[in-house]
Amino acid sequence: PGEPQVYDTEVLTEDNELSFALMHLGYRIVSPKGCTLTTETMPTWRALARQRLRWKRGALENLFQYGWTPATRSYWRRQLLGLAGVVVSSAYVATMLIGLISGVALHPFWIVVGVLFALERVVTVRRRGPRAMAVGALVVVETAYDLYLQAVQARVYLDVLFRRKKEW
Repeated sequence: PGEPQVYDTEVLTEDNELSFALMHLGYRIVSPKGCTLTTETMPTWRALARQRLRWKRGALENLFQYGWTPATRSYWRRQLLGLAGVVVSSAYVATMLIGLISGVALHPFWIVVGVLFALERVVTVRRRGPRAMAVGALVVVETAYDLYLQAVQARVYLDVLFRRKKEW
């Protein structure tokens, strides 16, 4: 608001900032009932990391620009949940590694929890056929992917905290 251009070119996600600007001017952002969102599939792990670094860093920078307002509260909460996810994922990996190194046996309760996660994945992908269900049951693939994205997110938090140069 108040600037001669539409996009804020100082952040990495100009469309996100435009949404915040519109909300602060009193507009609601809505999508049609049948609207679905898609994005390009990144061909490499590096490209995926660059995409997510840009999105997350831009979102955080926009939030710091606008501060804590009625229009940004839910977005701040999502960022806090994301940070909690990074902390929990890190704690999970650390405790698993410590357990493996020290020879601590896995409690049966956690085995049941793991089986429930695997079943949930199988049910979620059942429409894609038996191959997708078999991969989903492994949970390992999705866990590795999730941990990778959590590491990328952790880097964003550190980059913002230490005010590292942003790039795209």
